[in-house]
This record gives sequence, structure tokens and C-alpha cells, in this order.
Amino acid sequence: MSVRKKNVTLRDVARYAGVSIKTVSNVINDWPYMTDETRAKVREAIKIVGYRPNQMARSLVTGQTKSVGVIIPDIINPFFSLTLRGCEDLFYKNGYSLFLCNSLEIEEREKYYLDVLASRAVDAVILWSTQIARDELRTMIGERLPVVTVGFDGDPLNDSHTIVNLDDIGGSERATQHLIAQGYRQIAHLTTFAHNVVGSKRLKGYRQALESADRQYDPQLVKKNRASIYGGYHATLDLLEHYPVDAIFCHNDLMAVGAIFAAHHLGRRVPEDIGIVGFDDIAMASMVTPPLTTMRITQYEMGKLTGELILERLRQEVTAPKTVLYPVELQIRTSSGGTESTEEQKQQWVEDLVSHLSIESSPEKNSSQ
Repeated sequence: MSVRKKNVTLRDVARYAGVSIKTVSNVINDWPYMTDETRAKVREAIKIVGYRPNQMARSLVTGQTKSVGVIIPDIINPFFSLTLRGCEDLFYKNGYSLFLCNSLEIEEREKYYLDVLASRAVDAVILWSTQIARDELRTMIGERLPVVTVGFDGDPLNDSHTIVNLDDIGGSERATQHLIAQGYRQIAHLTTFAHNVVGSKRLKGYRQALESADRQYDPQLVKKNRASIYGGYHATLDLLEHYPVDAIFCHNDLMAVGAIFAAHHLGRRVPEDIGIVGFDDIAMASMVTPPLTTMRITQYEMGKLTGELILERLRQEVTAPKTVLYPVELQIRTSSGGTESTEEQKQQWVEDLVSHLSIESSPEKNSSQ
């Protein structure tokens, strides 16, 4: 029979289980020195009376809220949907909740959310593509808050800071080298309006590939716009209407998809008239016509890694500055002038797409079945 009621307290649990309030508290806080029989009896009582620990009160005792703040540029970007899933699945498994904030790559908005997360006393913060200057960010996060920044220039700010950087320079250089090897001559680059480390590094990789091939870098062939399908579409229209471009390396896959749409709009064939390469390998990359060549990032795994790096700091397994370089891989498809896709390649793209889109394919989902 249920004895559930409003505002159930530790005293109610203790009375039902026939133990002391201290014993109930020890079970809730996973105190190791008690019998399995007592632990099971208290947990059964908690379930029956409907007790829910007061997280705010508990945080006053433990000094932890079991929550982590994550600030990303924009959840609309499919890249972040999958990385966040990897991160959240890990936190859920370890008893942490996640507060999500969208900065839209606007500095003031990012500062606002850092203040909000501080007021909520989160245990740690993951910050993607920050717009905040180093010295100001150092002041805002302090010395003790565990922080992981993804896409950050320079060394860690303090002993509590972990940096995760994609191989943006090397990946962009390989993407551009691939277009050069395919015989394209006038290779343009679509980049983002936002002033961030990732955009700067991808532009640098593009330039390095041109210089290594004795190609002249032309700043007029670098177009800035929003890192979206819309931005890629309009930047490509501008390029193709004014310059004899025969290939484009794009900041991300969304811009590359927009570039494909623009090429189709102008009657340009991809890849015969213009080759296009993206960066990220979101699910959409294998769905467009023609399928998009891109630099592949294992997004779920990368998101999970950011969570693991936070947990290792919260457990005090790492107490020194740390920097991680995350690899990327060239995924050649049809949009860059590669050979016609084989049946095996098409099947692999289908399997990749399913792994992107299907909740059933999530490691967390499978582990719970």
C-alpha cells in the first residue's frame, strides 16, 4: 500500500524503514559502510513513500549541484544535435543534468549565459567556439570552475581548463589539396561572419594548401556569410556570378549544401562544372544530390569526449591544464569529382545515415535494452 504524500521527508523514510534519519542520509549519499540489507530496505522505503531528495539542499552539503552548463553556437546546426546527444547520454549515465544555452556566436549573449550558469552554481561548463577574449574569459570563469572549451586558441587559461581542438588546419588543408588533385584550378572558400578560432584555422588550412601547390591566394575568392544553408547559397551565388570559380571549399556542411543548391540554381553541374567540399559530415551530407565530399568528424563520440573530460576533472583525476587534438578524416563522395559511387560506398553511406538519425543506434539506447 502506498503512503505517498506531499513534502515527504527523511523522517518519513526513516520511520517507514525502521532506521535512523542518519542511516537514510547515508544511503542517499552512497556512504559505503553499511550492509546490503539495510541499503535495500531504505531504497525500498524511499520508493514506497515517494521521497525525492531536495537537490538544492543536498548541494549545500555536498558542494555540488550535479549539473553542467553547455554553451553552443546554435542547436539548429545538426552538428551540435549529435555532439550534445553524446555528451548528455554520458552525463545521464553518471547522474548529471545538462543546462543548454545557445550563444548564436554573439559575445554579449555568451557572457549573459555564463553569468546565468554561475548563478545556478553549475559544477562545470563546456563552451563551444567562444567569442570572449582570453583575459576576460579567465576573469569570468575564475580559477576553480572546471571548463572545457572546444575551438580555443593558445594555451589553457588555468589548471582547471581543458581545451579540445579539431584538426581544423590540417583538415582544411587536406580538403583543399583534394580539390587540387582532382584538377580544379580556381578554388574559392566560404567562411563564417563570426570571429572565432575555427573559422580562422580553416581559412589558414585552405591558404596553406594553395601555397603548397604554388597557387596564388586571392582574397576576393573568400566569401563570408552565415554558417548556414542560407549563407552558403547566397555566398555561392555571389561567387559564381562574378568570378570564374570551378571549386569551393566550405567552412561547414550547411554552407556546402547551400553551395550545391546555388550551383543547381545557376545551371552549374556538380561536380562537372564546379566541385564542392564541406566540413563536419552531418547526416545531410550523404543525402544531397550529389552526395557531399566532406571532412568527417565523429560527432557523437566528440560530444561524449567533452563530457568525459569534464567528469575527470570533477573526480579530480586531472588537476593540470590539458589540450586534446581531435582528428578529422576526408570522406570522398561525388561532389568533388570523385569516381562514380560504387554499390558498396552507397551502402556504407546508408549505414552512416542510419547511425546519424536512428535513436536505436545510440550506444546509450542499446545499453539499456
